[in-house]
Amino acid sequence: MYPVKSVLCDIGHTSSIHSNQEHAVTFSGTLYPFQAKAVARMIAARQLLVAFEMGLGKTVLTVACIEQLIDDEKIRQGFIICPASIKLQWERMIHEFAPEANVIVVTGELPRRAEQYRRYKEGDAEYLIINPEQMVNDWEIISKLPRDYIVADEIQWAKNFKPQRSKKLKRLGATYRWGLTGQPIENRAEEAYSIMQWINPDVLGDYRTFDRAFIVRDYFGKPRVYRNLPTLHRLLSDHMVRHTRAEVADQMPAVSEETILIDMDPEGAKVYRRIVADLTRDVEEMLQTWGNFSLSGLYHGEDQGEARGRVMSKLICLRMLCDHPELLKISAAHYRGELAGNRVGSEYAEELHGAGRLEKLLKQPKLDCLIEVVTDILEASADNKIVIFSFFTDMLDMIATATTHLTKSVLFTGRVSQKGRDAAKQQFNTDPGTQLFLSSDAGGIGLDLPMANFLVSVDLPWSAGAYAQRQARIIRLSSVWPRVTLLSLQVAGSIEEYQMGLLKQKRKVADAIVDGVGISPRGRLSLDLQSLSQFLREHEV
Repeated sequence: MYPVKSVLCDIGHTSSIHSNQEHAVTFSGTLYPFQAKAVARMIAARQLLVAFEMGLGKTVLTVACIEQLIDDEKIRQGFIICPASIKLQWERMIHEFAPEANVIVVTGELPRRAEQYRRYKEGDAEYLIINPEQMVNDWEIISKLPRDYIVADEIQWAKNFKPQRSKKLKRLGATYRWGLTGQPIENRAEEAYSIMQWINPDVLGDYRTFDRAFIVRDYFGKPRVYRNLPTLHRLLSDHMVRHTRAEVADQMPAVSEETILIDMDPEGAKVYRRIVADLTRDVEEMLQTWGNFSLSGLYHGEDQGEARGRVMSKLICLRMLCDHPELLKISAAHYRGELAGNRVGSEYAEELHGAGRLEKLLKQPKLDCLIEVVTDILEASADNKIVIFSFFTDMLDMIATATTHLTKSVLFTGRVSQKGRDAAKQQFNTDPGTQLFLSSDAGGIGLDLPMANFLVSVDLPWSAGAYAQRQARIIRLSSVWPRVTLLSLQVAGSIEEYQMGLLKQKRKVADAIVDGVGISPRGRLSLDLQSLSQFLREHEV
């Protein structure tokens, strides 16, 4: 760790920008008409939420917009703030569509970053590409760098109020500010408010007024009902350019979706029912103590007391068991400190191990089903390519091992370096012999995989936005396929079916606010906060 002030103290405020580089004219691509209209609105509005659904070319049209403004001498340089996993993708897209553009991708330790910031300040680049963590860590210098524009890509990283990256972004101004996202709301209406605080804080007013107008809360302050959604949709629409895949369906690959239900083996079902019994007891205890409460914060790690932590641990164990019983054993071993790394592991998984409940778990029904599915797809055509998502990185490791006899695969997770992830993407997109792309949800943001025509979700995320991000990796304007197929593997009667229902409900909230569809006559959407308890009582594997 290097002291920011000592290394960067000589890079201060500057009121003017003098470029040492000649910037040639300009954007070399061709936009679809709907993209060109978006560019015109971005330029006219200056501050805008660009909410194109994933795969519709937000990156390309943003490069076109910036290049147009540079040509018109309205801007000279600015920031692209995006997740680290897609920084190099941004660089490639800029060079593809603006070959003469000067780009600095900020990487490395502080001394190297300091040199990159210095070069940018001196006018060596029109584009400075950073990730949100760098914005926070290098705030003292980044906040003072000249910028005529800021692009916050995949801006859902600023959807919550408390994280420093969200707070810092809202203090970072520029004449032109564009937030890019395919999913402005992943779970809750409050996310749109947080994002619009940076785009244009006047749109939704102060938070107290927003809260009273659009949210009905329970006794404990948790959202119970969203209301007046037509009004919220109208307010957002005035400051948002939106296109859905349905609106340009003739230019997109056709999409087939299928859920494959899998029966759990008898020994696995016994352990599943044991976990459900423990979980039901904890849920009922919480309902009696706390009343009906929102599960949303619980799923996202918020406000967890001891009781809520017990509920969450059992939910995760159910999900691990549905994927592969070995995941429970690995988690228990981590808890005992028997495996390398700094993972804590699950205390509840260790309880199951200590009670001998994991000893007879020898079957792997979901992995067996997945191997059968992958084999059928690859045998059908040597051109087929498959993206496989799992929440659990250990599951991806097992899939990689189990498919070595079928084809080559690449791994794309948070454990892989930024350069390693970029290399994995390039290998998958260019090597005919690499037909499997194994990804955690670290790969669910902004990644373009046009060579794939099948996507398999081995399990489900809790976030509707994360699920949509997964699917959009292959549903893209750039797809080389006329049709793509989305598959979801779910254990019949399990928590996974509950998850899918929850994702659909969250999607309804997002559609109502962003697209103005699915709204009841009173503009309300209720979330059934007791649904988990009811599901556990009514379903079994």
